[in-house]
Amino acid sequence: MRALREFVENSETCISLAKEVSEIPLIQGVHVEPHPWLLRFWVAARNGKYPRDDNSYRFDDIDIFDPTVDPEFDFHDFGPRLKDFSERLPLLVRIHCAPERVSGEVDDMRNRVGGIANRFSDRVTVVVEDRARCVAAIAPGDEVSGDGPGTFGGTFSDGTDVYGMTCAHVVGAATSAMDAGGVLVGGVAQSSPLTPLPSGTLCQPGSQNGNDMDAALIRLGPSHIPPVQGLQVSQSYGSGQRVDMAGAKSGGPHSYRFGSLGLTQLVDVVDPVTGQSQPHCFQNLSSIRSTSLWGGRWSPIGHRARRGDSGAFILNVTGTLWYGMLTAVDGTEGFFLDASDVLSWAQGHSGLSNLQVR
Repeated sequence: MRALREFVENSETCISLAKEVSEIPLIQGVHVEPHPWLLRFWVAARNGKYPRDDNSYRFDDIDIFDPTVDPEFDFHDFGPRLKDFSERLPLLVRIHCAPERVSGEVDDMRNRVGGIANRFSDRVTVVVEDRARCVAAIAPGDEVSGDGPGTFGGTFSDGTDVYGMTCAHVVGAATSAMDAGGVLVGGVAQSSPLTPLPSGTLCQPGSQNGNDMDAALIRLGPSHIPPVQGLQVSQSYGSGQRVDMAGAKSGGPHSYRFGSLGLTQLVDVVDPVTGQSQPHCFQNLSSIRSTSLWGGRWSPIGHRARRGDSGAFILNVTGTLWYGMLTAVDGTEGFFLDASDVLSWAQGHSGLSNLQVR
């Protein structure tokens, strides 16, 4: 996703599209991923299936979703070499509409979204999709709880103490965390602040009201320290790559595919004091989706991350590399924070610069 993020952040087309469409209240998120055909071409080339004279690729005997392939595309060189993308960005932009977030004039808003999408369609492929509300994924399961229940993701150590991790919206304002049986797990050592989106404020790329972290460290008591997993943080992953996640609500581990990179994403979080749900603007959430191939309009079908998986770690298929931590779901996809960003936050805000994942 690093190559994709760099490419998109320098794309005036993608940023302009996201800013313009985010002015419409119907919009819940704008996400970008490599175009599905680019994914196929890339994997074909990596497997030695080079193009024929007509610039097409041979897909025979190729698993286009081979989990051992790292689809970190060379967007600057590889994309333009394909005739289908010589004058268009090799990307697919997904615009997420959430009718539940607005009242009245939904059809007019849809028409406005469609008009914007059409204006940009000669530069990039745009898909407009309806989504349910995106919510912070809190519900009982393989639980750790503060003000709300969630998933116990993984553990860290500074060489002396061991810390567990979940999402900040799970811990809330609590100073300690409990397991599923109500037994004390440990005290909350650090929790990232979450800023609600002020009423009337837009969630756009570069918004000053955005959130870039949703994590909490819990100093574990001796009886709650699990065995060492031997995880390593990895920044090398991309759309289409298969990963595993064991969620509190969905169980598992189940297999998913990396999906898209979020330019903007609204997430509803319950305020632990008032009990009211408030929208929060995130700008750095990537997605995981079903392992099934795309259905109509390139929408994923099959198994999905569920509410209650919040805090779950997303790992490679052998369980040795840590890619990210789930924080929200919308019923179609799960949305996660990058593991290296989470670790950097933990090291910088806990005062434990030598903190490492176990």
